[in-house]
Amino acid sequence: MKVFLQGTGPVELSQSHFVATGGQASVWVKDGTAYKVYTDPKAAIPAEKVKVLSAISDPAVIKPQALLLDAKNRNVGYAMAAAAAPWSFCQLFVPAFRAREKVPDDASVRLSTELRRHVLSVHRAGCQIVDLNELNVLVAPRFDRLYLIDVDSYQAPGFPATVIMPSVRDWSQRVFDEKSDWFSYAVLIFQLFIGAHPFRGKLDHPEIDSVPRDERMEWRMKRNLSAFRPKAKLAASCPPLDVVPALLRDWLRVVLDEGQRLPPPDLHAMAAAVGLPAAAHRPLSSEGELLLELFEGYAGFILAVEDDFALLRSNGTLSATLGGIGFSGDWMNGLGSGRVLLGFTPKMRRPIALRHEGSTVLLYDFVHKTREVLLLAVDELSRSGERFYARCGEAVFELGFLELKDRTSMATVQQVASVLPLACRLFEGCVIQSMLGSTFVSLFPRSRQGHQLRMVELDGYKILDARFQAASEGGTRGGGGVLGVIAVQGGKYDRLTFRFDERFQSYDVRTSFDVEPGLVNFVVLPQSGVVADLGTDDVLEVYVAKKDHASLRRIESPVLGRDLRLLRVGDGIGFTRGAEVWRMRLS
Repeated sequence: MKVFLQGTGPVELSQSHFVATGGQASVWVKDGTAYKVYTDPKAAIPAEKVKVLSAISDPAVIKPQALLLDAKNRNVGYAMAAAAAPWSFCQLFVPAFRAREKVPDDASVRLSTELRRHVLSVHRAGCQIVDLNELNVLVAPRFDRLYLIDVDSYQAPGFPATVIMPSVRDWSQRVFDEKSDWFSYAVLIFQLFIGAHPFRGKLDHPEIDSVPRDERMEWRMKRNLSAFRPKAKLAASCPPLDVVPALLRDWLRVVLDEGQRLPPPDLHAMAAAVGLPAAAHRPLSSEGELLLELFEGYAGFILAVEDDFALLRSNGTLSATLGGIGFSGDWMNGLGSGRVLLGFTPKMRRPIALRHEGSTVLLYDFVHKTREVLLLAVDELSRSGERFYARCGEAVFELGFLELKDRTSMATVQQVASVLPLACRLFEGCVIQSMLGSTFVSLFPRSRQGHQLRMVELDGYKILDARFQAASEGGTRGGGGVLGVIAVQGGKYDRLTFRFDERFQSYDVRTSFDVEPGLVNFVVLPQSGVVADLGTDDVLEVYVAKKDHASLRRIESPVLGRDLRLLRVGDGIGFTRGAEVWRMRLS
């Protein structure tokens, strides 16, 4: 596709530059510049609005910079800076995500401060954000910077805004202004600290039962019936409200529960002076249909865990344990930062770890206490069963290892999928990509194999998290497998669960609509094919990883929550939370 950058000249955009499509436009990135191209030129932002938005001087607000023209000299879009930010703000609402990605403890205070600063910069330019929702705020890889996107929809002098996501709308206002922006900010910041929307959860109220379930959030927002009410109750996995620093907590109460519209306090000085209180410890014990047993042998906060192999930090010191055998030493330096995946070599089952940071991957051998840098520039890293996968540009490789007497090294790479590098995401056991708006999923159930399927059910969604697991250990036998996806469309989050046939040519699908944002959180037992699947509604579903199998058991318990991560412990089900690993059996 050829477009023309006004005042510069032609720009050739190919499939390798494609990022995403949605709504009225598609986004492309080339040489550090992003291009938003509208399907219908009549929907493109007018030149006058680009000029008005130029008053916003904050570089973190990704505003239109120059118009794009087609061959007929029609305005079809605009160019802007490309933000290197892989995460959406909503992913920080999920405790399991924060634990998996090692989000710093003080990130909530720092990001609250930064988001306030960016909103103020928009207001100083005489504009309003209006649709300040969690999908229009992107987070940098180290969780230290934010970027505001979809700036073309901002309200500016002469250009009123018309679109806003209902979950951040100030229903008390008939017009959009700075006060309504601060209400939206309050909704986001509450979720950042507490992990739940301030107007969702349970509420003891005489009228609530007469309100349809899908209308209750809006009903409560219009009446200021927030989570600060004494008779309101959030999920058990949510921390107490006093994890929010007192000054900010008081402001949130005034805005969300008392209906006042005030700008937030300056958190910069407070961030340096006030520590973030720790969330209350939630004791676990056998409850109803769940029989729990603490898995002994871990002493420290768990940074990563697979089966009975764990990476720990205690009093600033790193260590690891495997079946009661401990590992420590200077050779482990660096394992406490970046994304760490634990696993075993295929032949001798040596415990290894891969750490990914930037484009570099380090291989740690726990038997020989060695580490080495892999000779690959890696964009993304994941694992599936006993195997590790790396995306390097347009190719996804399965990594092979050479098990020598004195060390373990990477020996081979086997390509298992080809992808559009800017329009894909590598998850556990799969890669999901959009090919100019059509969604394709590649599954990796067996070594050196990849199965690609066109999955129309995912078209139009923004994929937040996914996981695929084969129904048998390593995918060596038949039985298909399970793919879980958390995705958002139209401002609402859905959970889609797919089960495949043995040849990965067909599947069934079950969708849970309008769920809380979260991570895909399930484990498949290799011997039976039974799946334990913890939804974002804190309900455990137990079913069989076989297409069209009818069995489904739902278990509710105060033990369950989004702060738990399911995993296999031996041949059974377990989960980790904080510094503990538990075995779980179903009665």
